[in-house]
Amino acid sequence: MVRAEGEVALEGEQETIYFRLGSAEKQTVRERVCLKPWHRKRIEVLDPESRRGHLTVCDGRTRTTYLPKRNVLFQTPLPVRSRTEAVKVLRVRLLKANFKATSKGIQQIAGRKAYAIELRSKRFEGGVHRFWVDAATYARLKEERLGADGRSLGSSQFVRVTFRKPLDDSLFDFTRPADAQCRGAETNELPPLSLKELDRKAPFSVAAPPMLPGGFVFESARLQEHGDRKVVWLRYIDGLNFLSLFETPVDGEKEPQGPGGARFFRRDALMWNSDGINFVLVGSVPQLQREAIRAELTK
Repeated sequence: MVRAEGEVALEGEQETIYFRLGSAEKQTVRERVCLKPWHRKRIEVLDPESRRGHLTVCDGRTRTTYLPKRNVLFQTPLPVRSRTEAVKVLRVRLLKANFKATSKGIQQIAGRKAYAIELRSKRFEGGVHRFWVDAATYARLKEERLGADGRSLGSSQFVRVTFRKPLDDSLFDFTRPADAQCRGAETNELPPLSLKELDRKAPFSVAAPPMLPGGFVFESARLQEHGDRKVVWLRYIDGLNFLSLFETPVDGEKEPQGPGGARFFRRDALMWNSDGINFVLVGSVPQLQREAIRAELTK
């Protein structure tokens, strides 16, 4: 499943269900998805109307996200292929070390035969992550995350999918509208740094979490530019989940801000400022674990 990422060509429609934290309120997003090796991607939102036309395009070098109603685009350089493959190897090793996989048989997803797999953490009691993997290509057709109480925390699945369909390369090109506002780095490659290198290059002292949830390891560190802002990005993984910590100087702002000055980065983001630095912590881990990291960083 991990090794198939970025290596399978497909076109289809995908439905994703998001739940707001602490409530049963949900939103369903329907998208058209086109994938082509190597790591080329085009995802266009079809519904709901409020997000219709949102577009993400990856050409193998840069990820571009375009919000047509705001006429704003965000560009993020992608790592080179050798780096991506090395991270895949690390993720596979961590998955074996941190999770127990159980086969749940074969089911039909979008008219395709799929292996159903359930992953549970070996490190702590908690929820379950379920995957349905295409039996022929090992592409991920559906996934669902369940909380400790058994309730769904969100899901994503293809409702229609076609493999091996010839996809024109032009699908993965993005032409920037002349009057669109661009945020984010526009270089072709953003090389990861060691923590020591990052601390030397950053214009402020970088704060790394002194403690991490069980099974998590350091994956990469980057220094990004968003306009005149310098943003530190630390990323940690356990094979399945991730934690990202963003840091940037407060620069006179009283409220915590996300990268690029965004007031709200993600619904599940934990945002605060301390000692003149804005922090944004995002991760697919329980809220209590993110709160514990914040407490350690603000001691």
